[in-house]
Amino acid sequence: MTLPTVPVTAPPANPLPHGLFDAATITDEALSRHIGGITLTSPNQGGHGHWPTVCPTPDDTPDKTGQRPTPEDFASTIVWAVDECKTVGITDEEAQARAAHLLRLTAPVDVEKFAAEQLLTITPATAVSSVADALEVIEDALGEAGYPGVVHARRGLIAQIDSRLIVRQGGVLYTPGGHRWVFGSGYGALENTLVATGPVMIRRGSVVTGMSFDRVTNTRAALAERVITVGWESPTLAVPVNR
Repeated sequence: MTLPTVPVTAPPANPLPHGLFDAATITDEALSRHIGGITLTSPNQGGHGHWPTVCPTPDDTPDKTGQRPTPEDFASTIVWAVDECKTVGITDEEAQARAAHLLRLTAPVDVEKFAAEQLLTITPATAVSSVADALEVIEDALGEAGYPGVVHARRGLIAQIDSRLIVRQGGVLYTPGGHRWVFGSGYGALENTLVATGPVMIRRGSVVTGMSFDRVTNTRAALAERVITVGWESPTLAVPVNR
Protein backbone atom coordinates (compact mmCIF):
# COMPACT_ATOMS: atom_id res chain seq x y z
CA MET A 1 0.00 0.00 0.00
CA THR A 2 1.30 3.42 -0.96
CA LEU A 3 1.63 5.77 1.95
CA PRO A 4 -0.24 9.08 1.66
CA THR A 5 1.67 12.24 0.90
CA VAL A 6 2.09 14.98 3.44
CA PRO A 7 1.04 18.50 2.39
CA VAL A 8 3.79 21.05 2.91
CA THR A 9 4.18 24.69 1.89
CA ALA A 10 7.35 25.88 0.18
CA PRO A 11 9.21 28.76 1.87
CA PRO A 12 8.36 32.22 0.49
CA ALA A 13 10.73 33.36 -2.26
CA ASN A 14 12.08 36.83 -2.97
CA PRO A 15 11.92 38.71 -6.29
CA LEU A 16 14.91 38.48 -8.62
CA PRO A 17 17.47 41.29 -8.20
CA HIS A 18 18.65 43.87 -10.75
CA GLY A 19 15.14 44.64 -12.06
CA LEU A 20 13.25 47.90 -12.49
CA PHE A 21 12.06 48.04 -8.88
CA ASP A 22 15.66 47.95 -7.65
CA ALA A 23 16.68 50.93 -9.80
CA ALA A 24 13.61 53.11 -9.32
CA THR A 25 12.74 55.62 -6.63
CA ILE A 26 9.55 54.10 -5.21
CA THR A 27 6.86 56.14 -3.49
CA ASP A 28 4.09 54.27 -1.67
CA GLU A 29 0.77 56.08 -1.34
CA ALA A 30 -1.98 55.30 1.13
CA LEU A 31 -4.52 56.42 -1.48
CA SER A 32 -4.26 55.55 -5.19
CA ARG A 33 -4.51 59.17 -6.31
CA HIS A 34 -2.35 58.33 -9.34
CA ILE A 35 -4.86 55.86 -10.78
CA GLY A 36 -5.08 58.06 -13.89
CA GLY A 37 -1.29 58.24 -14.21
CA ILE A 38 1.18 61.02 -13.40
CA THR A 39 2.45 64.19 -15.04
CA LEU A 40 6.18 64.25 -14.40
CA THR A 41 8.08 67.53 -14.05
CA SER A 42 11.86 67.35 -13.81
CA PRO A 43 13.89 69.79 -11.68
CA ASN A 44 17.07 68.40 -13.27
CA GLN A 45 16.74 69.97 -16.72
CA GLY A 46 16.70 73.46 -18.17
CA GLY A 47 18.82 76.03 -19.97
CA HIS A 48 22.56 76.02 -19.40
CA GLY A 49 25.82 76.69 -21.22
CA HIS A 50 29.05 78.66 -21.07
CA TRP A 51 30.32 81.96 -22.47
CA PRO A 52 33.57 83.94 -22.63
CA THR A 53 34.62 86.00 -19.62
CA VAL A 54 35.30 89.02 -21.85
CA CYS A 55 32.77 90.10 -24.51
CA PRO A 56 33.70 92.68 -27.19
CA THR A 57 30.48 94.69 -26.83
CA PRO A 58 27.28 94.42 -24.80
CA ASP A 59 25.44 93.38 -27.95
CA ASP A 60 27.68 90.34 -28.28
CA THR A 61 26.84 89.13 -24.78
CA PRO A 62 24.89 85.85 -25.07
CA ASP A 63 21.50 85.55 -23.42
CA LYS A 64 21.18 83.25 -20.41
CA THR A 65 17.85 81.74 -21.35
CA GLY A 66 16.31 78.32 -21.65
CA GLN A 67 13.11 76.53 -20.77
CA ARG A 68 12.57 73.38 -18.80
CA PRO A 69 11.18 70.54 -20.96
CA THR A 70 7.41 70.18 -21.07
CA PRO A 71 6.11 67.88 -18.29
CA GLU A 72 5.42 64.38 -19.59
CA ASP A 73 2.40 62.18 -18.89
CA PHE A 74 2.80 58.54 -17.86
CA ALA A 75 -0.06 56.05 -17.68
CA SER A 76 -0.87 53.79 -14.76
CA THR A 77 -1.66 50.08 -14.59
CA ILE A 78 -3.19 47.69 -12.07
CA VAL A 79 -1.13 44.62 -11.22
CA TRP A 80 -2.90 41.69 -9.59
CA ALA A 81 -2.38 38.16 -8.32
CA VAL A 82 -4.91 35.51 -7.30
CA ASP A 83 -4.75 32.50 -4.99
CA GLU A 84 -7.43 29.84 -5.49
CA CYS A 85 -8.34 27.46 -2.69
CA LYS A 86 -11.10 25.11 -1.57
CA THR A 87 -13.83 26.26 0.75
CA VAL A 88 -12.14 24.57 3.72
CA GLY A 89 -8.53 24.16 4.73
CA ILE A 90 -7.28 27.74 5.10
CA THR A 91 -8.86 30.95 6.29
CA ASP A 92 -9.68 33.96 4.14
CA GLU A 93 -6.85 35.82 5.84
CA GLU A 94 -4.35 33.09 4.96
CA ALA A 95 -5.53 33.01 1.34
CA GLN A 96 -5.25 36.79 1.07
CA ALA A 97 -1.76 36.70 2.56
CA ARG A 98 -0.74 34.14 -0.08
CA ALA A 99 -2.21 36.33 -2.84
CA ALA A 100 -0.34 39.36 -1.48
CA HIS A 101 2.91 37.37 -1.42
CA LEU A 102 2.36 36.24 -5.00
CA LEU A 103 1.75 39.87 -5.99
CA ARG A 104 5.05 40.84 -4.35
CA LEU A 105 6.86 38.32 -6.59
CA THR A 106 5.02 38.93 -9.85
CA ALA A 107 4.33 42.68 -9.74
CA PRO A 108 7.92 43.63 -10.72
CA VAL A 109 7.71 41.42 -13.83
CA ASP A 110 4.25 42.65 -14.83
CA VAL A 111 5.29 46.28 -14.28
CA GLU A 112 8.35 45.70 -16.46
CA LYS A 113 6.11 44.34 -19.22
CA PHE A 114 3.98 47.47 -18.87
CA ALA A 115 7.05 49.72 -18.91
CA ALA A 116 8.48 47.91 -21.95
CA GLU A 117 5.40 48.92 -23.95
CA GLN A 118 6.23 52.57 -23.25
CA LEU A 119 9.97 52.15 -23.81
CA LEU A 120 9.23 50.70 -27.26
CA THR A 121 7.60 54.00 -28.28
CA ILE A 122 11.03 55.70 -28.17
CA THR A 123 12.27 56.20 -31.74
CA PRO A 124 15.29 53.92 -32.18
CA ALA A 125 18.69 55.24 -33.24
CA THR A 126 20.79 53.63 -35.95
CA ALA A 127 21.49 49.98 -35.16
CA VAL A 128 25.01 49.02 -34.08
CA SER A 129 26.88 45.73 -34.18
CA SER A 130 27.53 45.09 -30.47
CA VAL A 131 26.36 45.91 -26.97
CA ALA A 132 29.64 47.78 -26.41
CA ASP A 133 28.90 50.04 -29.39
CA ALA A 134 25.36 50.64 -28.13
CA LEU A 135 26.62 51.47 -24.67
CA GLU A 136 29.12 53.93 -26.12
CA VAL A 137 26.26 55.84 -27.78
CA ILE A 138 24.22 55.69 -24.58
CA GLU A 139 27.07 56.85 -22.33
CA ASP A 140 27.50 59.94 -24.53
CA ALA A 141 23.76 60.71 -24.56
CA LEU A 142 23.19 60.22 -20.82
CA GLY A 143 26.45 61.98 -19.99
CA GLU A 144 25.22 65.22 -21.56
CA ALA A 145 22.44 65.38 -18.97
CA GLY A 146 25.00 65.58 -16.16
CA TYR A 147 23.34 63.08 -13.82
CA PRO A 148 23.07 59.28 -13.63
CA GLY A 149 20.50 57.52 -15.77
CA VAL A 150 19.21 54.00 -16.32
CA VAL A 151 19.96 51.48 -19.08
CA HIS A 152 17.12 49.01 -19.69
CA ALA A 153 17.74 45.59 -21.25
CA ARG A 154 16.03 42.21 -21.30
CA ARG A 155 17.34 39.86 -18.67
CA GLY A 156 18.83 37.32 -21.09
CA LEU A 157 21.32 39.87 -22.45
CA ILE A 158 23.22 39.81 -19.17
CA ALA A 159 24.74 36.52 -20.34
CA GLN A 160 26.00 38.14 -23.56
CA ILE A 161 27.48 41.36 -22.16
CA ASP A 162 31.21 41.61 -21.63
CA SER A 163 31.93 41.64 -17.90
CA ARG A 164 33.91 44.86 -18.33
CA LEU A 165 30.66 46.64 -19.18
CA ILE A 166 29.06 45.72 -15.86
CA VAL A 167 30.49 47.29 -12.72
CA ARG A 168 29.30 45.66 -9.49
CA GLN A 169 29.07 47.73 -6.35
CA GLY A 170 27.63 45.51 -3.67
CA GLY A 171 24.37 44.19 -5.09
CA VAL A 172 24.01 46.99 -7.65
CA LEU A 173 25.03 46.87 -11.32
CA TYR A 174 26.35 49.97 -13.07
CA THR A 175 27.69 50.81 -16.50
CA PRO A 176 31.33 51.95 -16.66
CA GLY A 177 30.01 55.53 -16.79
CA GLY A 178 27.99 55.19 -13.57
CA HIS A 179 24.49 54.60 -14.95
CA ARG A 180 22.25 51.91 -13.46
CA TRP A 181 21.71 48.67 -15.37
CA VAL A 182 18.18 47.24 -15.30
CA PHE A 183 17.88 43.69 -16.59
CA GLY A 184 14.13 43.24 -16.58
CA SER A 185 12.51 39.83 -16.53
CA GLY A 186 9.53 41.53 -18.20
CA TYR A 187 11.63 43.27 -20.87
CA GLY A 188 11.45 40.45 -23.44
CA ALA A 189 9.71 42.78 -25.92
CA LEU A 190 12.86 44.94 -26.06
CA GLU A 191 14.66 42.01 -27.72
CA ASN A 192 18.21 43.18 -28.58
CA THR A 193 17.63 46.89 -28.01
CA LEU A 194 19.18 48.85 -25.15
CA VAL A 195 17.00 51.72 -23.96
CA ALA A 196 18.39 54.59 -21.92
CA THR A 197 16.33 56.93 -19.74
CA GLY A 198 16.89 59.39 -16.96
CA PRO A 199 16.10 58.39 -13.37
CA VAL A 200 13.02 56.18 -12.97
CA MET A 201 10.18 56.84 -10.52
CA ILE A 202 7.47 54.41 -9.41
CA ARG A 203 4.35 55.37 -7.49
CA ARG A 204 2.42 52.55 -5.85
CA GLY A 205 -0.99 52.48 -4.23
CA SER A 206 -1.75 50.26 -1.27
CA VAL A 207 -2.25 46.53 -1.80
CA VAL A 208 -5.98 45.80 -1.80
CA THR A 209 -7.20 42.26 -1.12
CA GLY A 210 -10.58 40.59 -1.43
CA MET A 211 -12.33 37.22 -1.70
CA SER A 212 -14.72 35.63 -4.18
CA PHE A 213 -16.63 32.33 -4.09
CA ASP A 214 -17.59 30.07 -7.02
CA ARG A 215 -20.55 27.87 -6.04
CA VAL A 216 -20.23 25.74 -9.17
CA THR A 217 -16.65 24.59 -8.50
CA ASN A 218 -16.89 25.08 -4.73
CA THR A 219 -13.69 27.16 -4.70
CA ARG A 220 -12.65 30.46 -3.23
CA ALA A 221 -10.27 32.96 -4.76
CA ALA A 222 -8.24 35.57 -2.92
CA LEU A 223 -7.27 38.59 -5.03
CA ALA A 224 -4.52 41.11 -4.32
CA GLU A 225 -3.97 44.17 -6.50
CA ARG A 226 -2.45 47.64 -6.51
CA VAL A 227 -2.20 50.66 -8.83
CA ILE A 228 1.30 51.41 -10.14
CA THR A 229 2.66 54.19 -12.36
CA VAL A 230 6.15 54.20 -13.87
CA GLY A 231 7.78 57.36 -15.20
CA TRP A 232 11.25 58.55 -16.13
CA GLU A 233 13.10 61.71 -16.95
CA SER A 234 14.79 62.47 -20.26
CA PRO A 235 17.05 62.08 -22.11
CA THR A 236 15.72 58.90 -23.67
CA LEU A 237 17.43 56.85 -26.35
CA ALA A 238 16.91 53.39 -27.87
CA VAL A 239 19.83 51.68 -29.60
CA PRO A 240 19.20 48.37 -31.44
CA VAL A 241 22.00 45.82 -31.57
CA ASN A 242 22.42 43.62 -34.66
CA ARG A 243 23.80 40.50 -33.02
